[in-house]
Amino acid sequence: MSIKQDVKKAAKATDWNPMKTLHGWGVRSSHAYTLGLVALGLSVVTSIFMSSDSRRARIGAVLAPTLLTIGLGLKNEE
Repeated sequence: MSIKQDVKKAAKATDWNPMKTLHGWGVRSSHAYTLGLVALGLSVVTSIFMSSDSRRARIGAVLAPTLLTIGLGLKNEE
């Protein structure tokens, strides 16, 4: 391949926008906010009723802010 083709491929790779893709699939910011709050609630419930070494509570604690951040990104697309 020539260098020009490599540059064109690199430019196409940087054009991909995950928020625009999710928005195109019909995912709305309210969906991500709802899932984020559910994940946060489940994280709190599992941390209360399970041992302190519960992996589910730690995953929920990471997943909730991630989903809320995705909701913010989708809100900018709407």
